[in-house]
Amino acid sequence: LTRLLELSDNDLMDLLLARKEPEGDLADADVARVLEMLRNV
Repeated sequence: LTRLLELSDNDLMDLLLARKEPEGDLADADVARVLEMLRNV
């Protein structure tokens, strides 16, 4: 969650709204799990 919150507002919104998927060091299972939980709220 901390790594996601360090992103710019626009990048975080793109991820939360599934306009793009995590890339680079954000592309791991933990980040994907947190994004999935946040998207389903």
